[in-house]
Amino acid sequence: MKRRPSRLAKRAASWAVIAMLGSVVAGCGGDDSPSPQREASPTTATIKVGMTDTGSGGILWTYIIEEGLDKKHNLNAELTHQTDFNALYQDFAAGRYDIVQAVPSSLLTMAAAGVPAQVLFPYSPANFFMIARRPLNIPRDLNDLRVAGATSSGSYQLAAAMLKEWYGFDLLAHSAPAATNLDAVAQLEAGTADAAIIFELDVTVALSQYNDLRVVWDPRKDFAERRSGKLWGTVFGYRSAANYPADVLARFREMIKEASAGLQSNPDRADALAQQVFKSRPGVVKQAFSSGRFVLEVPDETPQVNRDIRGVLEVQLPTLRGVTSIPDSMFR
Repeated sequence: MKRRPSRLAKRAASWAVIAMLGSVVAGCGGDDSPSPQREASPTTATIKVGMTDTGSGGILWTYIIEEGLDKKHNLNAELTHQTDFNALYQDFAAGRYDIVQAVPSSLLTMAAAGVPAQVLFPYSPANFFMIARRPLNIPRDLNDLRVAGATSSGSYQLAAAMLKEWYGFDLLAHSAPAATNLDAVAQLEAGTADAAIIFELDVTVALSQYNDLRVVWDPRKDFAERRSGKLWGTVFGYRSAANYPADVLARFREMIKEASAGLQSNPDRADALAQQVFKSRPGVVKQAFSSGRFVLEVPDETPQVNRDIRGVLEVQLPTLRGVTSIPDSMFR
């Protein structure tokens, strides 16, 4: 798959030239008096990152470049854009970049195959939900349902693992396969499915189009009750063989944390960026953020965060082919 030229990278390069010219002009003054001692700034470090433009990835990185957060944290991010998650993970495994946005189970699968994949930190809780046209009692009504969804997606597979472990419900045996999330909604509206499990942005679109739809299952609440933790859905993965200095990884974390907080506190800006990056309908991302269903959050570094991610993987472990354990090497 050919990679598209990175407009963000070109824009960042242009800003770098402007910044360099500015520093030259600033250094041409005639004052020869000694300057006060200042602490040296960290050397700018280059990091290689794989991303997708859809969902939070495109919004996040556009915000970072427009706000100059990479320069603020002395980082030069070389971005590789992908539109397909399989290609995204394959290139990461091949070493074409060192940091990647991923679901935890994909990193575990790669680690089991010998890729030196680690979890750097999470930045978004799981944001998929079950919706239906009528009130449902979960788990009481599960065995009567035919559930539409993109069955090969990471979200649907995680939902299947959770429902199997906690309620003994075989979601895949009750599935109505759909090509896309919106196709799943169409099945729901046509009456060929009783419920659908889909990604949040499409949940907001569906709720705005059909007055009779409602959210009937929030997996984050189930996980919090059963695991006493947070159901992290998206993380940044890292190839430990890249050997980035600890301070570079710390600066990367702070940059993502600042960007996530900036977007979370300004749904209008997030909505505008979504329209710009992946042609989202006006108001969809704003509503998704404002509803509390779509969240960007980089937590503080605590042992609990790794326990939560390990908990997500433990739920999925029985469903992952060729994976028998969760190596400690996945966690920093």
